[in-house]
Amino acid sequence: MIVKNKTKRKICVIGGGYWGKNHINTLYKMGHLGAVVDVDPDISNKFPHIKNINFYNNVEDSFEADYDGYIVATPAETHANILDLLLDHRKPVLVEKPLTTDLFSSERLLKKSIECETPVMVGHILLFHKAFLKLKQLLDSNIIGDLKYVYSNRLNFGKVRQFEDVFWSFAPHDISLMFFLIDSYPNDIKVVGSKICSGDLHDSVHCHLIYDNISAHIYVNWAHPFKEHKFVIMGTKGSLVYDDTEKKIYHYDKYFEINDSIEQHDGGVAEIEFESSMPLSDELDYFISNLHQKTFDKSSISHGVDVIKVLDKVEKEIKND
Repeated sequence: MIVKNKTKRKICVIGGGYWGKNHINTLYKMGHLGAVVDVDPDISNKFPHIKNINFYNNVEDSFEADYDGYIVATPAETHANILDLLLDHRKPVLVEKPLTTDLFSSERLLKKSIECETPVMVGHILLFHKAFLKLKQLLDSNIIGDLKYVYSNRLNFGKVRQFEDVFWSFAPHDISLMFFLIDSYPNDIKVVGSKICSGDLHDSVHCHLIYDNISAHIYVNWAHPFKEHKFVIMGTKGSLVYDDTEKKIYHYDKYFEINDSIEQHDGGVAEIEFESSMPLSDELDYFISNLHQKTFDKSSISHGVDVIKVLDKVEKEIKND
């Protein structure tokens, strides 16, 4: 089901490649696609089903049409320059994650966004995934007591990159979710990385996040023999698990109470139902609905900078390992 914002807006998508095409097709179905920018001179031929929109080969030409907002779905190393240009023209923008490839440019763009009073949103799409919204709701309802530990395993065989390590490639989703669920920045970060496929990039990373009364870890590996995407939330009165392979949430009513003795409570496992929808549609609908705010309350550029801070810290820790 495609969610449609009631007010018709015209959005320009920069980048018509791997992920950009999903933005293009979804916005077109929603009735909000105004234009596409791509360096490929034949980009229009890749979308023969899309009618009555403009195609450009550079961003500057698109400003003549005064689009309501922009989506940047180009390689991460191009984000900073494109965002600079869009902010100069006071254009609200949704930029795919990661915000940029370094902390300095991310913080500079945050400051510029505030000075321009122009909102920037970062495409941490799992913040709009109904499963994680349900996990947050359950956590806030105290169904598992006090939060104690959170971990995410994002493991797969394939998708090996040659210009970025596995943490920059896989972990932004999970870092973003940690901030969403724990709602604070970690006091300390400990990292162990392994180079399995090559001598230059880390193919496996264990990242431990330490808070006041909560611990967490993110384990990412693109050379793993089997696929596993699981998100686990452990509390004093049970645990919640989202299995992305099964697309199911489970409540484990299992925990220990330790006083003078150790008492085991085992209330079994129950599947938790949650609403199904397309996260990209929900993300785009939120972006379009909040174009004219000074900032986005959800998945804001400030949130994106916090994610980059963790990525930067992990990168430095691994290099010193």
